Formats: sequence, C-alpha cells, structure tokens
Amino acid sequence: MILSLRRALAGVGYAVKHERNMRIHLCVAAYVVLFGALAALEAWAWAACLVCVGMVLCAELHNTSIERLCDIKCPEPSEVVRVVKDTAAGGVLMAAAAAAVVGIVVFFRVETLTRLWERWLALPWLAAFPALLLAPCVLFVRGAKKKDGGHES
Repeated sequence: MILSLRRALAGVGYAVKHERNMRIHLCVAAYVVLFGALAALEAWAWAACLVCVGMVLCAELHNTSIERLCDIKCPEPSEVVRVVKDTAAGGVLMAAAAAAVVGIVVFFRVETLTRLWERWLALPWLAAFPALLLAPCVLFVRGAKKKDGGHES
C-alpha cells in the first residue's frame, strides 16, 4: 500500500514537473482556495470548488498519461494518435469549463461578493494576497530550467 501511494505521488510529481498546464491548474486551485477563504465560503461551496479542483487535476493527469503512452507506442505522426490525444485534451477542457461554471455560481453570488468586499474593507492589507501570489505562480508555471538552458516541456 505504501509503495502504491509512493508511485501515485511520483506520477503527480512527474505531471507537475513536466506539464505546464498542470502547474497552471494548481495555481488556479491556489486562487480558488485563497478567495474561498477570504469569502468564508459555505460548506456546500467549498465542497463544489474542491470537487471541481480534483476533477480538473485528475483529467490533466489522465491526459498526461495518455499522451506519454501514445508517444511511446507510436512516435511517428498518426491520425489515430492525434485523435486520441485531442480527445484526452478535450476531457481536460470539459472539466475546466465545468469548474469555471461552478466557480461563477459560487463566487459571483451577491452574498459571496458582499463578504469579500466587507472583508477587504475591514482588512485592506488582505487585498495584497492575490497580488503577492501572482509572481510565485508565474515562476511556477514557467517551470525550472534544464541544465542545458532549455525549459521543461
């Protein structure tokens, strides 16, 4: 069981290290958590947001595994492989679109926006958190440079 967990975490680590879109999804998830905390979301809203974050990350992990398997099994251009990869990417797109709709429903309610506004009026320094998170997110999404000077894919 421990070995299975270790391998699963290694798979997540691989996707984070090698997939720019995975890093983008993680940064968006960080903003969801930040704004959710600032807005003091209700339990149902937290549940909806966290399920959506998990759904998008799972879709991205599946997409990564499908792409890698296709690259190994058929390194030359193939119409079938293109369709498989495009379909897997479409799954990520659909998950992200559904998550965006849930985010709109959760965060663009009068009650939620009012709580955010009141929180920022009471504690104006909290407004700096989203801006402070931006630079680390940009650096994280860009990824680490390889030793030869190139970027990770």
